[in-house]
Amino acid sequence: MNKTETEGGFIEVSDYRFGDFLTINLDNVSSNEREELERVFDSVASVELHSILERYRLNNEVQIKIDLAISKVLNLGLETAEIIDLQSIVYNELLRLRKVMA
Repeated sequence: MNKTETEGGFIEVSDYRFGDFLTINLDNVSSNEREELERVFDSVASVELHSILERYRLNNEVQIKIDLAISKVLNLGLETAEIIDLQSIVYNELLRLRKVMA
């Protein structure tokens, strides 16, 4: 794993554990949805991103774009305002976790 969280607790995840993560099964994604995910990826691939904590704190437009695309593929029907609300919830929970882990 090459990405390191620099603003809080650090959890090292071994490569073999990634198989346990819930991920989008691209075999079940339509070609249109796959193309949309690829468009989003292509549009943000060269953008340098801060930590997920910082992106959620700042309502980062790139992260919102990524989250909206994933939401669409998962048929969650979330709008931008709902994504921002969820990011705020996750941000606050990460801060609480940081305090517990300190």
